[in-house]
Amino acid sequence: MAYEAARAGLGAGAGVSWQGLSLSFSGYDQRLPELAELVGDALRTFPIEQLAFERQRDGLRRRLSGLEQRQPVELCSYRRNLALQTPRYTNAQLAAEIEKVTLPQVRALQARLLPELELEALVAGNVAAEQATALVAKLQAALGSKPLPPSRRPVRRVRELRPGRTLQQFVATNADETNSATEVYFQVGGDPPPHAC
Repeated sequence: MAYEAARAGLGAGAGVSWQGLSLSFSGYDQRLPELAELVGDALRTFPIEQLAFERQRDGLRRRLSGLEQRQPVELCSYRRNLALQTPRYTNAQLAAEIEKVTLPQVRALQARLLPELELEALVAGNVAAEQATALVAKLQAALGSKPLPPSRRPVRRVRELRPGRTLQQFVATNADETNSATEVYFQVGGDPPPHAC
């Protein structure tokens, strides 16, 4: 069905981050609610074949191994985020977990995917407000998830550095890299609370 939708000028995509799952839909506005419903229904049920699982694992394995070969300025940002953000996992930790995961584990995760969710949507283009509302309602119904309580929303916390100077120094793993980079980071504290009107 996804292939037929693509041939008809419709597209769908998915991505995952620490904040959750993001879905995107594009194409002719009158058919987007049907596409959203199709994807929502299929998320927990589409068959994951062994070959596709191995292909995805191999691609992720290669992407992670290539991350250590990035330019030094990019590695500075990576190391800063590791030092400041929690939860945050190193490329080596992620690579180790890739080797442990099995297809039955992924299938089990898929079956219990999104028991609760907070749905946030942006609908843009040639779509009336009623159409946008209907599209989101169809997706929400297809997912069949309970509302996510505010206390369970994912939060990435930033560590507060000790006053004074903290220095971290790393040598790039790419022996052929001739460049170097320095990142200076000043932590100035959180945003002040909003004022009551």
